Amino acid sequence: MGAGLAGSTLAFALSRAGIDVALVDPRPHCSPAFKAEKFEPDQTELLEELGLFDTLAAVSTPIRGIDVARSGRVVDHVGVAQRGLLYHDMVNTARAALPATVHTIIGRVTAVSPGTDGAGVTLADGDRLAARLVVLATGVMEPLAQQLELTRRDVGTPHSIAFGFTIAPPAGRPFTFDALTYLPERFGEGVDFLTLFAIPEGMRANLFVYTDLKSPFVRAFHDDPAGQLHRLFPRLTHAIGPYEVVSKVEAKPIDLWVTETPTLSGVVLAGDACQSVCPSTGSGLSKVLTDVVVLAELVPEWLSTPGMPSEKIAAFYDHPEKRAVDAASLQAAVYRRRLNTDTGLRMRMHRVLEVARLLWRGRRNMAAR
Repeated sequence: MGAGLAGSTLAFALSRAGIDVALVDPRPHCSPAFKAEKFEPDQTELLEELGLFDTLAAVSTPIRGIDVARSGRVVDHVGVAQRGLLYHDMVNTARAALPATVHTIIGRVTAVSPGTDGAGVTLADGDRLAARLVVLATGVMEPLAQQLELTRRDVGTPHSIAFGFTIAPPAGRPFTFDALTYLPERFGEGVDFLTLFAIPEGMRANLFVYTDLKSPFVRAFHDDPAGQLHRLFPRLTHAIGPYEVVSKVEAKPIDLWVTETPTLSGVVLAGDACQSVCPSTGSGLSKVLTDVVVLAELVPEWLSTPGMPSEKIAAFYDHPEKRAVDAASLQAAVYRRRLNTDTGLRMRMHRVLEVARLLWRGRRNMAAR
């Protein structure tokens, strides 16, 4: 259930293992959505393990390293390889790569029926599908969570707002970097960082701020993104040169939560259906793709013996790789919010030390270049 990146890549992996897979989604194609927009090195490794990296790399833009800037100057360069592309291009490319053996069903699921000897889903048109295992890769899926009586533990609501938009330099003056992370020039305003990175359509910008949708800042940023960027980062142009915002601004509220005791017979929750993530951590796709890799390992084993009791399903949630990635993602999200919003003396001193470490490491890295 759900043909986003989690559902599509899992369908691809399981079908290659000879498993009969149906992929159910309300839409034949993924519409533009402001979600993950680049692959980190660990995510590249997971895609290679799934056999999908070359397919997705062909429609992405290579990023050969990241400049780190603060107060109008580049202070570090991180030599990591990334790849930039918009989320709907990731998903539609993955869906196009599905073998013909995957049964794609366009429909909206209204109910899920767990069961040890067989699970099922009901579609809005009344059709019912029976399966040995149902994977919920549907994101937040609030109505289905209520129907299945799943409990979510709130970790942070609201946690943050992510803004996404595209910038461009004046005509004839290309940017001189593949990616750049710009750190706040002042602390205490709840701004995490601005990240710029190349995608096929141009230079994408993501800004992470610890506020909520009711904040006047959100409306102000929608109305005048360039003006607000100048207010937050007055020396940004010293680091990247002149620029203009050339797309609409998308704002996505981020709530942090974890589904508690989700073990159901014949039903497993993958990706954001199990635990949300803050995109500022860069771990969203790591979490999703780790779930897919772990399920691709476990599901054939589950199907080799009768029944699908909750004890089998529990092996997924208890898998050490999944637990480690989920815990690290959540811990990083909580830490980043505290780093940028806590005004206590201890955290202020911690921020000073973090900046000092950055400048020392950057001086060494820049000298090595």
